Amino acid sequence: MSFRPRQTFTLCLLAAGLTCTIYGGYYIVEDAARQPFELSIEPKEIYLSLDDIGGQNAIGRRVAVDVTVTNTGRQPISIADLETTCSCAVAQPFDPKPLQKDESRTLRFYVRPPSYGKKRSIVTVHTSPSLAPTEIIFYMSGVSVQIPFVNVVPDAIQLVAEAFDEPVTHQFSVETGERIGTSGQWLSGMTSTSQDVSITLLGVEDLRTDKVKQILIRRYDFELSCEIREGEPRVKTFAIHTVTQSPAGTTTNDKPIPVRLSVDQHSTGRR
Repeated sequence: MSFRPRQTFTLCLLAAGLTCTIYGGYYIVEDAARQPFELSIEPKEIYLSLDDIGGQNAIGRRVAVDVTVTNTGRQPISIADLETTCSCAVAQPFDPKPLQKDESRTLRFYVRPPSYGKKRSIVTVHTSPSLAPTEIIFYMSGVSVQIPFVNVVPDAIQLVAEAFDEPVTHQFSVETGERIGTSGQWLSGMTSTSQDVSITLLGVEDLRTDKVKQILIRRYDFELSCEIREGEPRVKTFAIHTVTQSPAGTTTNDKPIPVRLSVDQHSTGRR
Protein backbone atom coordinates (compact mmCIF):
# COMPACT_ATOMS: atom_id res chain seq x y z
CA MET A 1 0.00 0.00 0.00
CA SER A 2 1.35 3.47 -0.89
CA PHE A 3 0.16 7.10 -0.93
CA ARG A 4 0.01 9.29 -4.03
CA PRO A 5 -0.93 13.00 -4.29
CA ARG A 6 -4.27 14.04 -5.72
CA GLN A 7 -2.87 14.82 -9.20
CA THR A 8 -2.11 11.12 -9.81
CA PHE A 9 -5.81 10.20 -9.58
CA THR A 10 -6.37 9.97 -13.35
CA LEU A 11 -3.22 7.87 -13.89
CA CYS A 12 -4.08 5.33 -11.23
CA LEU A 13 -7.52 4.78 -12.73
CA LEU A 14 -5.87 3.83 -15.99
CA ALA A 15 -3.35 1.44 -14.45
CA ALA A 16 -4.42 -2.21 -14.67
CA GLY A 17 -4.77 -4.03 -11.34
CA LEU A 18 -4.83 -0.85 -9.17
CA THR A 19 -7.70 0.60 -7.15
CA CYS A 20 -7.90 4.00 -5.47
CA THR A 21 -9.58 5.15 -2.26
CA ILE A 22 -9.76 8.85 -1.31
CA TYR A 23 -8.63 9.80 2.24
CA GLY A 24 -8.46 13.56 2.77
CA GLY A 25 -6.12 15.03 0.18
CA TYR A 26 -4.48 11.72 -0.76
CA TYR A 27 -5.40 8.58 -2.67
CA ILE A 28 -4.41 5.15 -1.26
CA VAL A 29 -3.27 2.79 -4.01
CA GLU A 30 -3.71 -0.97 -3.38
CA ASP A 31 -2.60 -4.01 -5.40
CA ALA A 32 -5.94 -5.60 -6.33
CA ALA A 33 -4.17 -8.76 -7.54
CA ARG A 34 -3.42 -9.73 -3.94
CA GLN A 35 -5.97 -12.32 -2.76
CA PRO A 36 -8.11 -11.68 0.35
CA PHE A 37 -7.00 -15.02 1.86
CA GLU A 38 -3.68 -16.57 0.95
CA LEU A 39 -1.08 -18.61 2.82
CA SER A 40 2.53 -19.18 1.83
CA ILE A 41 4.49 -22.22 3.08
CA GLU A 42 8.25 -22.61 2.96
CA PRO A 43 9.61 -25.16 2.39
CA LYS A 44 6.89 -27.35 0.88
CA GLU A 45 9.24 -30.28 0.26
CA ILE A 46 11.69 -31.62 2.87
CA TYR A 47 14.36 -34.24 2.15
CA LEU A 48 15.68 -36.13 5.19
CA SER A 49 18.20 -38.98 5.11
CA LEU A 50 19.05 -41.16 8.10
CA ASP A 51 22.66 -41.26 6.87
CA ASP A 52 22.85 -37.48 7.42
CA ILE A 53 21.78 -37.64 11.09
CA GLY A 54 23.85 -40.56 12.37
CA GLY A 55 23.13 -43.61 10.21
CA GLN A 56 22.33 -46.81 12.09
CA ASN A 57 22.94 -45.07 15.42
CA ALA A 58 19.99 -42.77 14.64
CA ILE A 59 17.48 -45.51 13.78
CA GLY A 60 14.18 -44.75 15.55
CA ARG A 61 15.21 -41.18 16.38
CA ARG A 62 12.84 -38.28 15.74
CA VAL A 63 14.22 -35.12 14.16
CA ALA A 64 12.71 -31.63 14.56
CA VAL A 65 11.88 -29.93 11.25
CA ASP A 66 10.56 -26.37 11.06
CA VAL A 67 8.29 -24.98 8.34
CA THR A 68 7.41 -21.28 8.00
CA VAL A 69 3.87 -20.18 7.11
CA THR A 70 3.16 -16.58 6.07
CA ASN A 71 -0.11 -14.75 5.52
CA THR A 72 0.38 -13.32 2.02
CA GLY A 73 -3.26 -12.28 1.67
CA ARG A 74 -5.08 -9.11 2.70
CA GLN A 75 -7.20 -10.60 5.50
CA PRO A 76 -6.33 -12.58 8.69
CA ILE A 77 -6.16 -16.35 8.30
CA SER A 78 -5.76 -19.25 10.78
CA ILE A 79 -4.31 -22.76 10.67
CA ALA A 80 -7.32 -25.02 11.35
CA ASP A 81 -5.73 -28.47 11.17
CA LEU A 82 -2.60 -30.39 10.14
CA GLU A 83 -3.55 -33.77 8.67
CA THR A 84 -0.75 -36.32 8.36
CA THR A 85 -0.66 -39.56 6.37
CA CYS A 86 1.88 -41.29 8.62
CA SER A 87 2.84 -41.35 12.29
CA CYS A 88 6.44 -40.88 11.13
CA ALA A 89 5.71 -37.13 10.86
CA VAL A 90 4.00 -35.66 13.94
CA ALA A 91 3.04 -31.99 14.21
CA GLN A 92 3.73 -30.11 17.42
CA PRO A 93 0.65 -28.26 18.77
CA PHE A 94 0.30 -25.03 16.79
CA ASP A 95 -0.91 -21.54 17.67
CA PRO A 96 -4.59 -21.24 16.58
CA LYS A 97 -4.56 -17.42 16.64
CA PRO A 98 -5.13 -15.81 13.21
CA LEU A 99 -2.10 -14.72 11.24
CA GLN A 100 -2.35 -11.05 10.39
CA LYS A 101 -1.38 -9.66 7.00
CA ASP A 102 2.32 -10.40 6.23
CA GLU A 103 2.75 -12.17 9.59
CA SER A 104 4.84 -15.37 9.69
CA ARG A 105 4.80 -18.28 12.11
CA THR A 106 6.79 -21.50 12.54
CA LEU A 107 5.24 -24.96 12.44
CA ARG A 108 7.39 -27.68 14.00
CA PHE A 109 7.24 -31.35 13.02
CA TYR A 110 8.99 -34.33 14.59
CA VAL A 111 9.96 -36.69 11.80
CA ARG A 112 11.26 -40.26 12.07
CA PRO A 113 12.93 -41.56 8.89
CA PRO A 114 12.60 -45.28 8.06
CA SER A 115 15.36 -47.63 9.20
CA TYR A 116 15.99 -48.76 5.64
CA GLY A 117 14.60 -47.94 2.22
CA LYS A 118 12.56 -44.87 1.32
CA LYS A 119 9.30 -43.37 2.53
CA ARG A 120 7.08 -40.39 1.74
CA SER A 121 4.82 -38.66 4.24
CA ILE A 122 2.34 -35.89 3.40
CA VAL A 123 1.02 -33.22 5.78
CA THR A 124 -2.08 -31.39 4.55
CA VAL A 125 -2.53 -27.87 5.91
CA HIS A 126 -6.18 -26.83 6.40
CA THR A 127 -7.04 -23.17 7.01
CA SER A 128 -9.88 -21.02 8.30
CA PRO A 129 -11.40 -19.53 6.20
CA SER A 130 -11.08 -22.69 4.15
CA LEU A 131 -8.74 -22.57 1.16
CA ALA A 132 -7.66 -25.33 -1.19
CA PRO A 133 -5.56 -27.63 1.07
CA THR A 134 -1.79 -27.21 0.79
CA GLU A 135 0.59 -30.15 1.15
CA ILE A 136 3.95 -30.37 2.87
CA ILE A 137 5.81 -33.44 1.59
CA PHE A 138 8.54 -35.21 3.55
CA TYR A 139 10.84 -37.42 1.46
CA MET A 140 12.73 -39.70 3.84
CA SER A 141 15.34 -42.39 3.34
CA GLY A 142 16.89 -44.89 5.71
CA VAL A 143 20.38 -46.30 5.99
CA SER A 144 21.90 -47.36 2.69
CA VAL A 145 21.46 -51.12 2.32
CA GLN A 146 24.61 -53.17 1.77
CA ILE A 147 24.69 -56.41 -0.22
CA PRO A 148 23.73 -59.10 0.66
CA PHE A 149 20.48 -58.48 2.53
CA VAL A 150 17.10 -60.04 3.25
CA ASN A 151 14.57 -57.96 1.36
CA VAL A 152 11.11 -59.39 2.19
CA VAL A 153 9.93 -62.00 4.70
CA PRO A 154 6.46 -62.71 6.18
CA ASP A 155 5.64 -60.52 9.19
CA ALA A 156 3.99 -63.49 10.93
CA ILE A 157 2.39 -66.84 10.10
CA GLN A 158 -0.95 -68.00 11.52
CA LEU A 159 -1.84 -71.72 11.13
CA VAL A 160 -4.90 -73.70 12.21
CA ALA A 161 -5.10 -77.52 12.40
CA GLU A 162 -8.44 -79.29 12.23
CA ALA A 163 -7.36 -81.94 14.74
CA PHE A 164 -4.50 -83.10 16.95
CA ASP A 165 -1.75 -85.14 15.22
CA GLU A 166 -2.79 -83.70 11.85
CA PRO A 167 0.10 -82.05 9.98
CA VAL A 168 -0.47 -78.54 8.68
CA THR A 169 1.54 -77.26 5.70
CA HIS A 170 2.10 -73.67 4.68
CA GLN A 171 4.08 -72.18 1.78
CA PHE A 172 5.85 -68.83 2.02
CA SER A 173 8.60 -66.92 0.24
CA VAL A 174 11.70 -64.95 1.21
CA GLU A 175 13.27 -62.35 -1.08
CA THR A 176 16.95 -61.47 -0.89
CA GLY A 177 19.28 -58.96 -2.47
CA GLU A 178 22.52 -60.60 -3.61
CA ARG A 179 25.47 -59.41 -5.64
CA ILE A 180 25.34 -60.14 -9.34
CA GLY A 181 27.86 -62.77 -10.36
CA THR A 182 28.23 -64.37 -6.93
CA SER A 183 28.39 -68.14 -7.27
CA GLY A 184 25.89 -70.23 -5.33
CA GLN A 185 22.82 -69.23 -3.39
CA TRP A 186 23.31 -66.97 -0.39
CA LEU A 187 20.20 -68.13 1.51
CA SER A 188 20.87 -71.76 2.39
CA GLY A 189 17.62 -72.49 4.24
CA MET A 190 15.40 -71.84 7.25
CA THR A 191 15.56 -73.15 10.80
CA SER A 192 13.00 -73.30 13.60
CA THR A 193 13.06 -72.93 17.36
CA SER A 194 10.80 -76.02 17.53
CA GLN A 195 12.27 -79.45 16.76
CA ASP A 196 8.91 -80.75 15.48
CA VAL A 197 8.84 -78.33 12.55
CA SER A 198 9.97 -79.25 9.04
CA ILE A 199 10.96 -76.53 6.53
CA THR A 200 11.69 -77.54 2.92
CA LEU A 201 13.14 -75.40 0.13
CA LEU A 202 10.83 -75.81 -2.88
CA GLY A 203 12.63 -73.66 -5.41
CA VAL A 204 14.60 -70.51 -6.19
CA GLU A 205 13.82 -67.85 -8.83
CA ASP A 206 15.79 -64.80 -9.96
CA LEU A 207 13.28 -61.95 -10.11
CA ARG A 208 15.15 -58.88 -11.35
CA THR A 209 18.59 -57.29 -11.52
CA ASP A 210 19.90 -53.78 -11.00
CA LYS A 211 23.09 -53.58 -13.08
CA VAL A 212 23.92 -50.12 -11.78
CA LYS A 213 23.90 -51.24 -8.14
CA GLN A 214 24.95 -54.80 -9.06
CA ILE A 215 22.04 -56.28 -7.10
CA LEU A 216 20.17 -59.47 -7.95
CA ILE A 217 16.75 -59.83 -6.29
CA ARG A 218 16.06 -63.51 -5.72
CA ARG A 219 13.02 -65.35 -4.33
CA TYR A 220 13.22 -68.54 -2.27
CA ASP A 221 10.03 -70.60 -1.89
CA PHE A 222 9.64 -72.71 1.26
CA GLU A 223 7.09 -75.11 2.71
CA LEU A 224 6.59 -75.36 6.46
CA SER A 225 5.03 -78.46 8.07
CA CYS A 226 4.08 -78.82 11.75
CA GLU A 227 1.48 -80.34 14.06
CA ILE A 228 0.18 -80.37 17.62
CA ARG A 229 0.19 -83.77 19.24
CA GLU A 230 -2.58 -85.23 21.36
CA GLY A 231 -2.20 -84.12 24.98
CA GLU A 232 -0.35 -80.90 24.10
CA PRO A 233 -1.88 -77.43 24.53
CA ARG A 234 -4.18 -76.31 21.72
CA VAL A 235 -1.85 -73.42 20.83
CA LYS A 236 1.80 -73.71 19.87
CA THR A 237 4.11 -70.78 19.16
CA PHE A 238 7.62 -70.80 17.75
CA ALA A 239 9.85 -68.80 15.40
CA ILE A 240 11.71 -69.52 12.18
CA HIS A 241 14.97 -67.89 11.05
CA THR A 242 16.86 -67.45 7.81
CA VAL A 243 20.15 -69.34 7.45
CA THR A 244 22.70 -67.75 5.10
CA GLN A 245 26.14 -68.60 3.74
CA SER A 246 27.60 -65.33 5.08
CA PRO A 247 26.45 -62.52 7.40
CA ALA A 248 24.00 -59.99 6.00
CA GLY A 249 25.37 -56.66 4.87
CA THR A 250 22.55 -54.90 6.74
CA THR A 251 19.83 -56.34 8.93
CA THR A 252 16.69 -55.17 7.13
CA ASN A 253 13.97 -57.81 7.39
CA ASP A 254 15.84 -60.86 8.65
CA LYS A 255 14.35 -60.86 12.13
CA PRO A 256 12.74 -64.09 13.44
CA ILE A 257 9.33 -64.81 11.93
CA PRO A 258 6.76 -65.63 14.64
CA VAL A 259 4.51 -68.63 13.94
CA ARG A 260 1.30 -69.50 15.79
CA LEU A 261 -0.32 -72.93 15.36
CA SER A 262 -3.67 -73.72 16.97
CA VAL A 263 -6.15 -76.60 16.87
CA ASP A 264 -9.72 -75.85 15.82
CA GLN A 265 -11.68 -76.59 18.99
CA HIS A 266 -14.96 -77.18 17.11
CA SER A 267 -13.35 -79.76 14.84
CA THR A 268 -11.75 -81.70 17.72
CA GLY A 269 -15.01 -81.64 19.65
CA ARG A 270 -16.71 -83.70 16.96
CA ARG A 271 -14.13 -86.47 17.09
